[in-house]
Amino acid sequence: MNQFRLGCGFVAATLMVAACGSSDSASEGTIPRTLDSAKTDSGTDTETTTDGGRGGGDASAPASYAVGGVVSGLGSAGLVLQNNAGDDLPVAVDGAFAFTKKLATGAPFAVTIKTQPATQTCSVSGENGTVGSGDISSVMVNCAANKYTIGGIASGLLGTAVLQNNGGNDLNVNANGAFAFATALETGAPYAVTIKTQPGVPSQVCTLSNTSGTVASAKVTNVGLTCVTNKFKIKLAVSGLLGAGLKLRNKGGDDLAIGADGTYEFATAVDSGQTYAVTVNTQPAGPSQTCTVTNANGTVGAADVANVTVACATNSYKIGGNVTGMVGGTLVLQDNLGDDLNVAANGAFTFATKVLSGNPYAVSVLSNPTGRSCSVTAGIGTVAGADVADVAVACVPLYTFSGVQQNVPVASLTGWSQCYIDTYAKNDGQLAQEIVAACTKSKILMACRPTGAATLALAAHAPRVDAFFETGTGNVVHDANGVGWYFNNNYSMGFAPQGEAVSRNSADTAAGARHMSWHTHSNYSSGYRCGDVYLNGNASYERLVYQAD
Repeated sequence: MNQFRLGCGFVAATLMVAACGSSDSASEGTIPRTLDSAKTDSGTDTETTTDGGRGGGDASAPASYAVGGVVSGLGSAGLVLQNNAGDDLPVAVDGAFAFTKKLATGAPFAVTIKTQPATQTCSVSGENGTVGSGDISSVMVNCAANKYTIGGIASGLLGTAVLQNNGGNDLNVNANGAFAFATALETGAPYAVTIKTQPGVPSQVCTLSNTSGTVASAKVTNVGLTCVTNKFKIKLAVSGLLGAGLKLRNKGGDDLAIGADGTYEFATAVDSGQTYAVTVNTQPAGPSQTCTVTNANGTVGAADVANVTVACATNSYKIGGNVTGMVGGTLVLQDNLGDDLNVAANGAFTFATKVLSGNPYAVSVLSNPTGRSCSVTAGIGTVAGADVADVAVACVPLYTFSGVQQNVPVASLTGWSQCYIDTYAKNDGQLAQEIVAACTKSKILMACRPTGAATLALAAHAPRVDAFFETGTGNVVHDANGVGWYFNNNYSMGFAPQGEAVSRNSADTAAGARHMSWHTHSNYSSGYRCGDVYLNGNASYERLVYQAD
């Protein structure tokens, strides 16, 4: 060193002025001095003494010390340290360091990092203090490689996607916008982002972009996660459909026409997570039906909806109408030869049993009120899509008489309905059988007339059991209502005024203007007479049968 300590027992290299303990020094006082040393060009030390213009006296210079420490972990170039905001010190490798400028005892020091190394971040500990009586070597600079997060931007995401980086470090992403993995990577490290689990609620398919690379000196923020929601079909099964025109609808749109039982699906698929609501927009008709939907509403999950069912049932409707002309007694109506309905007064009526749409109805009179004959209008049809309420039943006094009548106007036969007609020329061997089968009501009126005439030449009526009473093949008659009746389905049938004899051979050949006889042989059933007119095989006259209740 170029400085020397002054004191008792020590001398300067070139000059010693004053004596230790000299009385002169005490009497003259202490003159401050400083020793400056420098090297000559030849390298030898020189020393000058300053004493305020006066030579001689005792002087002492403050000591100065180095400030330094140790750098560890340094792996890249560019680290520059500073002390007290100056005295820049580049550091290239791990190990001890010391600033060039030394500081005197009592001087403060503050070590900072001016420039971080290229790919690292260094931190300083023990960086502040005051210089004491020795070099400072306790400043520690620790360097570590920079680490950067791996992330990007999510868009279109509705559920939760699970991502991985380099096969691990799972990251749940459940919102659109920026995302980043928790574990940062050092510069130079590879990264590879993959999808571990696609979103499930709602079901989506996500794809990645910019998925792999090498970490540089900044965060990775350009990984793209783009998600698209899966779409699924709304499927259904239809059963019981008989009518036409069924139309289903999903959520107020996307109509689906159904023509028969089977499985169907709406044309428009629905996003997972969205709701569906299947309704009947138009019910089927012809026959009229009501279709109901089961499992009609829900939220689309991760598969086609396949549990919607549509069950159709045919509607049934009331059969009814109005009765007029009753003056007492009980009218019994039937629908489809059953469902008997007793009617005691004029007015509206309704059968108890409804009839399915598309099925027939047929209203008829089972029995008339006493002294009346009731007929049905608009009583036959097919049930459509509403109650039948226009059946009309009109009751009138039954035209009755006793004995055999001549020249009876057809228009006067109120309450009677024609159940059989042919000409005397018909010869099929089944006359009696056909009449019995066609004329089933409780009262029978038999008549004959010129073909197409408005007046019956002869007419007689009786209860059915009397008119068709089996009398065999002899000349025996069965009396009823002033008429003698005879009947055999393989001989002859007819009438004569009660009390007048008949001569059946096989038809009645006895004289009498009010005798009527028809052959009923199985091999011959044409003819025979209408009063005094004999008509075998003659088409100019007709045979007629009427019936009433």
